[in-house]
Amino acid sequence: MTEKPPDKPLTEEQIRAGIEQAERELAKLYERREALHQQIRALDVEVVRWEMQRHVLLTTARLQRGEWLPNVDGKQIMEAARRLAISQAKSPGDEFIAFISTGKERGRPNYTLRSLAKALKISPTLMSMYRQPKTSATSRPIPHLRAKQVEKLTGWPADEKHWPGGITR
Repeated sequence: MTEKPPDKPLTEEQIRAGIEQAERELAKLYERREALHQQIRALDVEVVRWEMQRHVLLTTARLQRGEWLPNVDGKQIMEAARRLAISQAKSPGDEFIAFISTGKERGRPNYTLRSLAKALKISPTLMSMYRQPKTSATSRPIPHLRAKQVEKLTGWPADEKHWPGGITR
């Protein structure tokens, strides 16, 4: 606010009065600024609350549709029941998959081919190769000790009849 300089010099009283008025106006502006900051913080909290509610609703909808969801690391995860259903659907005639995925009925953990491979500390690909018939190009016989480990974990017998790729001694 530029004002025209006075024609006469200001008195000391006028200067003090002007300073006091400027300080009062400045104090009012600081108070208003603080009030606006508090409103901004309150609005930020409200925005976060609505974003969280939106996220919960989207997540619920995705779970109900069986879609993939991002986890904390940004990687994709899928609900365990959905993953198991996909695993069973890929091999509907494979008794082994049906057997290991219903372990709870026999007092054992449920497994997928991938989770069983992880428990055995081998790759899922190798576990799948053990399940291929001998006529398959990707078939591999399962080592006897590993078949015994599978039997211990799942109850699936460790004999030639139950391993289409065969068992090595």
